[in-house]
Amino acid sequence: MAEHEHHEAEHTEAQTETTEEKAQPTTPGVQRPPLPEGIVSPITALNHLKQKGHAPQDFKPQQMYGFVKNPGKTDPFPVKHYDAEGNEHAAPKVDEHGITRTRPGVKISEVVDWWGRKGERTQAKLAEKAEKAKQAAEKAAAGSEPVEAEEEGNGDMAADSAEYENVDEAE
Repeated sequence: MAEHEHHEAEHTEAQTETTEEKAQPTTPGVQRPPLPEGIVSPITALNHLKQKGHAPQDFKPQQMYGFVKNPGKTDPFPVKHYDAEGNEHAAPKVDEHGITRTRPGVKISEVVDWWGRKGERTQAKLAEKAEKAKQAAEKAAAGSEPVEAEEEGNGDMAADSAEYENVDEAE
C-alpha cells in the first residue's frame, strides 16, 4: 500500500511540473504576458463599468478594443501596453516576426473617469465639426464673390430657379 501512495505522489509531482511548464511560454506569442499589479485588461474594466451601471450591458468587448486600437487625440482612452517584464509602453511592441510582445492594460479608475467624460468629448466633436463647417462655408463664400457681370447672370438664374420651383408645385 505504501508503494501505491508513493506512486500517487510521483504522479502528482509530474502533474505540477507539467502545469508549471504550461505556464511558461514555450512558443512565442502563445501566452500573453501578465499585467502589473493594479493594471487590468480593457475587458475587466468594461465588466466593472457594466457592473457599476456606467456602461450599457450590450456594450461589446470588440468596441472596447476599438478604443485600445484607436484611443483618440483630444482625450485619449487611457491605455498602456505592458511587456513580460512589466515595462510600460505607449504603443504595442511587435517583434521582427510580427508577434505582439505586449498586451494592453488600464487602471480602472482612469477608465471610469474617461468614460464619465463621454459627454464632454461628444460636445467637443460637435463644436469642432460646426467650426469646420463654418470655415468651409466662409471659404466658399469668399472664393465665389461675384464679379459685376456675373451678378446679372446670377439674378437671372435665381428668377429661373424660382419659376422652376413654382412649376413643380403646380404639378
